[in-house]
Amino acid sequence: FHTILCTSWLLFVRRGQKLHFKKNAIWRNHPSIELKEITVIIPFRDEELRLSPLLHSLTNSNELPAKIIFVDDHSTDNSIELIQKILHNCPFSLIQSKGIGKKEALATGISHSNTDYILTLDADVNFHPYYFSNIKNLKKLDMHILPVEMHARGFELLFAIDTYAVNALN
Repeated sequence: FHTILCTSWLLFVRRGQKLHFKKNAIWRNHPSIELKEITVIIPFRDEELRLSPLLHSLTNSNELPAKIIFVDDHSTDNSIELIQKILHNCPFSLIQSKGIGKKEALATGISHSNTDYILTLDADVNFHPYYFSNIKNLKKLDMHILPVEMHARGFELLFAIDTYAVNALN
């Protein structure tokens, strides 16, 4: 019985190795994503106090994607003015959500996109200056999940920990 079990295990491992090498051969020849194929959609509502890290990440990026769309979900604070002030040298669009809520804001942003890939970001994240440059190393697939940083205080720290846990799993 042990011989059959060991033989089966070795065949299973060998089959996995063959699939791994075949996948790597296909992967090497797969084209990479270009930044001109990406639209970034950022929905926001009353994020004036949390937007600055994201906006500074965008202004400090060494490269930017084709389109950056901020979708205002009926803000009542000065979020719009802050975006316009900090991103005055960056190409971006600012549109009003057709409905109410984050899902509706994302749908509105998607309807204004004409690129092959869409990247959604929350308004309270930030990222490294080479974040978009590193996206160019990704192969063209249906979906990628990319890590970002979230800085929070108080009760919102739980959401930041959750973000880091999901990033670690990916």
